Amino acid sequence: MRGLQFLILLCLSSMAYGQEIKVYTTRDVSSLPYFNEIPCADNGTEECFKNQMKAHTIAHFEYPKSALEKRKTGKVYVQFVVDTTGTITNIKSRSLEKVFENEGLRIVKQIPKLQPALLDGKAVAMTYA
Repeated sequence: MRGLQFLILLCLSSMAYGQEIKVYTTRDVSSLPYFNEIPCADNGTEECFKNQMKAHTIAHFEYPKSALEKRKTGKVYVQFVVDTTGTITNIKSRSLEKVFENEGLRIVKQIPKLQPALLDGKAVAMTYA
């Protein structure tokens, strides 16, 4: 009996571990995430979210001193997931210069908790790049 209980518990834990949360793209959702702290007349739209992200980036961006001293410029590409609770997860940053990559990560990590994306009225995880 004890062996059967262990086997059932093992199977249930394996099933729970194997279930992955579906992550949607901006095209899949009916309403995009949005900031509570940054006003926008049309919350949930792609334009609103882009404007809120731009405002957040401008407010928190600090040009890396080492890049400034060496007169370096560059681009940073970031990708992250806004989960069903509005928390930013799975942050990835890419740049030719490590200092810009780090600055991109720092800015994204400062994003406050958001209102999550919605699909058919239900909160869903969404990737943004």
